Amino acid sequence: MPATTHFNLDKLVSGAVDWLALFNSNFDKIEAGRTLFLTAGEALAKGNPIYIKDSDGKAYKAIYSNNVIGIWQTASTAANAQGFAQIDGTMADGGWSWTKGGMVYVSGSKTLTQTRPYINVYPVAVAISATSIALLPPIPKATFGYAINVMGLSQNPTGGVTRYISANPSTPYANAGPGAIRIRKAGILTIAEVICDAQTVVGSNENWSMYVRVNNAADTLIQTVGSNTNPRIWTNSSLAISLAAGDYIEIKMINPTWATAPQGCFLGGYVYIEI
Repeated sequence: MPATTHFNLDKLVSGAVDWLALFNSNFDKIEAGRTLFLTAGEALAKGNPIYIKDSDGKAYKAIYSNNVIGIWQTASTAANAQGFAQIDGTMADGGWSWTKGGMVYVSGSKTLTQTRPYINVYPVAVAISATSIALLPPIPKATFGYAINVMGLSQNPTGGVTRYISANPSTPYANAGPGAIRIRKAGILTIAEVICDAQTVVGSNENWSMYVRVNNAADTLIQTVGSNTNPRIWTNSSLAISLAAGDYIEIKMINPTWATAPQGCFLGGYVYIEI
């Protein structure tokens, strides 16, 4: 039977129709809540919180820092298949075990939870029974956070080696650890930017890479820059590095082997951590 695109309501047709079943089906859908017919950008299952990615308009599993629009309603949807997301009303799932009356949030691991991830995270639903929730109107993501400055005093960087900078007013360190920046409040590192001002010699244009290094174990690339334009700028505003209180970070730079090395380099920049 034909149906409307998003609300999935049965349309009236000519000929013999079970009108009672048709009306009851439509009333049940209206009571359950509004839905959107979307293409899945990745494999989705019923109960996944979702957001729409602006680059392709498809639905993806959300974490709390995304603009969550609803909960996926269709079971076991493959990537690039189509299904329904529920954006208001009520939803039930026999696998849930909620505390009645408690708020429901989106976690940092793309699931629903009744544990609030951070103080500025808004709930997406309220539990009305152990196995059902009432969806709340979506609220655009509000971000709060703090910035940490990073720096490196004047240097003539050595080619073919790895160096580290932090918040200390020091020339870059040869080893990780001494200048580590301790994280006092947990959050998500979302932005990093480093600037190199070569005041004596700009140098040649070999690829020069900067990373955020966490706990002297995990590296996330900020950017690779191959340029002989001064200043060189490494920037990335699409990071999502989870940090716990007590973690430590540094900026790691892998110096290329230059044909002409830059000289008189002052390094500066910042990282931004959402909480």
